[in-house]
Amino acid sequence: MPSFFRSLALHALLTGALVAQVTNAYPQPALARSQEYDSITGEPVAIVPSVEVDGDLYKRSNPLSIAQEPDRSYNCPATNNYGETSYTSGQLKAAFIRAAQYANDGQQIGDRNYPHTFGNGENLPFPCGRSTMEFPLDRDSPGSVYSGQSVRTLPDRIVFEFKDGKKDAKAKFCGHVVTGRRNIALDTVPVIEEAVVVKGGAKVLGQISSSAEAAKKKRIANAEAAFEAAVKAEFLIDDLGHADKGKGEQGSA
Repeated sequence: MPSFFRSLALHALLTGALVAQVTNAYPQPALARSQEYDSITGEPVAIVPSVEVDGDLYKRSNPLSIAQEPDRSYNCPATNNYGETSYTSGQLKAAFIRAAQYANDGQQIGDRNYPHTFGNGENLPFPCGRSTMEFPLDRDSPGSVYSGQSVRTLPDRIVFEFKDGKKDAKAKFCGHVVTGRRNIALDTVPVIEEAVVVKGGAKVLGQISSSAEAAKKKRIANAEAAFEAAVKAEFLIDDLGHADKGKGEQGSA
């Protein structure tokens, strides 16, 4: 009888040791720190989970926290090549979180390696620091996150800031742009004037903001100068259907 109890106790000890080994074999969730970086300010509003929705484990070198997420929907106007498309804040958030995870893991997808540095040279109408990255949105299926397919017909991008520190990383959503012949930044302030410049069958939308801030005033001046230059270059300009100006009109005069 005593040998029965000894066997039972030994069996219990072995079972406990096995469970402990299996538990320790999986990585623990990453914890965000409150350390600030140059242009990413404020306490993180969310912590990226260490386990993705589909159950795959992310092997990160640093914990990742989110300083700012998309908080509203964005509307992308129609052009000659693309119809109007809207993205909800939830769809933008899903794309942003996935892009931030890729950046933190040092991973890129697609033949153009996204996410990658946003180095197109445009002056964005939203603050985004210097460590900016871009990631495509799936215009064909807005409810799905871009998964590496060709971006030939996917002109929409999210722009975000990513800071990789020695012990942790932070990501901040900045805004959304439409790429094409030139990048068009969709501003977050009311639009009071729009014009479409047409060249070679491709439309480029310019937006002028009603904001009184100095940076936005400069952007308005740049936009007006660009439109004047387009007229001098004899582009066809359609200012919301009010008038058509160009060679065709001059020839009929």
